[in-house]
Amino acid sequence: MQVKRFVAPTISEAVRQARAEFGPNAVLLQTGKARRPGLFGFLRPGWVAVTAGRDEGLAGVETEKREPAAAPNKGVKGAPGAPVAKAKAGAKKKKGGKKRGKKTQAAQGRVQAKAKPKKQAQTAGGGRQAVEPAEPRAVGGTEPALREQRAASDATTAVTVATGEDAPKRRPADRNSLLELAVRHLVERLRQQEVAARYLDELGALLYQRVRQGGEAPRQHLLHVLAEQFPPAQPWRLGEGPYVVPLVGPTGVGKTTTLAKLATTYALTLGRRVGLLTVDTYRVAAVEQLRTYADILSLPLVVAYTPQEVRAALEQLSDCELVLVDTAGRSPRAKAQMAELTTFLAEMGDVHTHLVFSATTRESDLTEIIANFSTHAPLEGLIVTKLDETLSYGCLYNAVRQSGKPIAFVTTGQSVPEDIVIADAACLASYLVGIEP
Repeated sequence: MQVKRFVAPTISEAVRQARAEFGPNAVLLQTGKARRPGLFGFLRPGWVAVTAGRDEGLAGVETEKREPAAAPNKGVKGAPGAPVAKAKAGAKKKKGGKKRGKKTQAAQGRVQAKAKPKKQAQTAGGGRQAVEPAEPRAVGGTEPALREQRAASDATTAVTVATGEDAPKRRPADRNSLLELAVRHLVERLRQQEVAARYLDELGALLYQRVRQGGEAPRQHLLHVLAEQFPPAQPWRLGEGPYVVPLVGPTGVGKTTTLAKLATTYALTLGRRVGLLTVDTYRVAAVEQLRTYADILSLPLVVAYTPQEVRAALEQLSDCELVLVDTAGRSPRAKAQMAELTTFLAEMGDVHTHLVFSATTRESDLTEIIANFSTHAPLEGLIVTKLDETLSYGCLYNAVRQSGKPIAFVTTGQSVPEDIVIADAACLASYLVGIEP
């Protein structure tokens, strides 16, 4: 199966290109929208994208119908006896030794051409059998055979579209078997993305149910299945007193930089009154780093060195709509540090704590991080950083399934504030399936 994507201003033009490439037997697999080519294509009306293919097995049907029967002892219809008749005519000419003029030979050729359908072909056993013109049917001579080939071709196309790879040359004739193969390819894709093994069987079974219903390519079904399992994060309701958002997490995941991105977005882009509070007095120069951001943005910054100072610090920021709290990185195995974090959060009152972790975190480590921070902090959401530093995105799904909390934001670089976006279910699913969001 050959598959190619064609982009054109209209769908008729895209179909014309597909037929020019693959011939009249081109199979249309999927249609959709595409960005217009060119540097400023995104500013102009979009074009149409058509994914089409050609099944090599079906493309060869016409050739097979015109070929003579290969088995000499079986009476297979479908091959004219012209080659045998010509050979006999040539042998008679040699034996007779008669010389004819060009006009006589031309006349004899016309007579032979009219007589060919009535001639008989010699079989290997010495007998003769009548040779009839080939019927315009599929290989095997029946319409059901052609339908089976087309069904197998459609299922094989599903495998190709689902995986982005050529389907196996040796493919089962049964459509269900080919759909199972497509599902296995997609589940293997999730395994390579480091989705936890405990979730793969469930995802595979759910995906197979969707694929059997048809309507879309298997990969599109997988996108929907995954997107449905990413719950949406609730928007931050600002305006009724300070909305306090502590950022917690292990060391080195980029909490301070993420806080600066959020502060810039809400203060400069959205025009909200934002205040900063830090209780990270352990890391060298942590306070100075945050103070630099606060000075650039002209935002108030208060430092609390002990849990007892937290309430007074929040009082100083009472006129702010949003208070972002930077906490020290904690090892989930350090019980004393985790207990201190719990004390700090308790002094803040009604808070909306978000766990920050890196997309490069191993699955086993992420399991421990979520388990420990969930025990010591009332988590409301997740923030995933450093998506630009990995090619495996299984942590997105694993974290949501284990914590039961939505992903609120993801970061894709160090630039402030550009490299932070609100998490979207379809976008998160596309990372896992391998489609650029």
